[in-house]
Amino acid sequence: MKYDIILKTSVIIVFCNVFMIDFFVYIEMVLAWCFGIVLVMLALLQIDRNMTIKNWLLMFLFMLMSVSFYQALIGFFVYFALIDIYILNEGKLTKSAFWNSAGVLLCGGGAGIFNIGLLRVLQKIGIAQAESRTEDRGLQGILSNIKEICGNIENLFFNTHGFMPAYMVLIALIIMYGMIIVTLIYRREAWQQYIYIFLLIVCVRGVVYVPHLLASTVWMAPRSIISYWSIFSMPCIILLVWNVDKLSLCIEGILAVIVMGTNIVNIQMISENVIATNRLDEQVAYMIQQKIDLYEEKSGQIVDTIYIRNDDNPSYKYKAIDFQQFELCERIYNVSWGCVEAINYYNNKEYITVLMDDASFANRFSKKDWDSLNLDEQMVFDGNSLYFVAY
Repeated sequence: MKYDIILKTSVIIVFCNVFMIDFFVYIEMVLAWCFGIVLVMLALLQIDRNMTIKNWLLMFLFMLMSVSFYQALIGFFVYFALIDIYILNEGKLTKSAFWNSAGVLLCGGGAGIFNIGLLRVLQKIGIAQAESRTEDRGLQGILSNIKEICGNIENLFFNTHGFMPAYMVLIALIIMYGMIIVTLIYRREAWQQYIYIFLLIVCVRGVVYVPHLLASTVWMAPRSIISYWSIFSMPCIILLVWNVDKLSLCIEGILAVIVMGTNIVNIQMISENVIATNRLDEQVAYMIQQKIDLYEEKSGQIVDTIYIRNDDNPSYKYKAIDFQQFELCERIYNVSWGCVEAINYYNNKEYITVLMDDASFANRFSKKDWDSLNLDEQMVFDGNSLYFVAY
């Protein structure tokens, strides 16, 4: 293809971007994500200009298996499926394009709904563990989530949750989609073309956020909106389908390369901070264990339980770390599911985790508030128990 580099860059950026770095926190999810994305590709292979019942059934089956690995993969499926149909129909809103696109949305949405319903059933009968984020909040909760999602979308456009330079995404999108609008006007395209492009954008963007509507807590961590970067891929591919002039394609290509390059640079920067945070967490675990060993040697007691909590104004990142968003570069001792587990992991121990109540905190620590590590004050021993407060 004449503009092969533009096509490749526009597709690669969907997968190679700063949001992928969030998997550093949940390494075990990477394997599940890989299996899921392979199943998404198998589902996409079923797309044809003339879809048969067999194609639809296989597509739905592959998507059912895919979302069981990772729900956010629906965004990848919907984007690539709709853009594939767009290419097959040469950018024209034909009857085939409309019904096939509707079928893709039903297939992806149906697989997601089935997965959520199955999870609810498994939670009811006790096979799957109930989680606070999967609780049903009803209509009021959905309306509240819509408001919160809109706030997150605004942040993504202006600041990208701090993962990219401020306003870079907004400026790039204005130029990219502005060129599409100008091209539509210049070519005097039929109104159906405007509707097709509009619906394509709405569907591809909407599917990124829809899963958060049903959550009891909107926590739009990068891994949960991993298909967000298709927003940059779409205008490049649309203009390639239109076979626009060389200048327009060069501008789109340069923008795609700049966005891609910035992603790569930021991935490196964030990775360095993740590794540094892990090393600091490790050193703190050794320091805590040294204090425990000293106490056991002097008292003759054997510590088997650690009571934990944060002080009133916890610091979620180390002062030496330049970046922290969501769980990325978050101090492990500030999260209840990681504090004692980190101490156990680095010291080969099996301490029991207990959340400290307010009374114990007030009695033993006088509700102190720290802004740095001070183990002499933040660790209090009582018999076979350690009371530990993270600053």
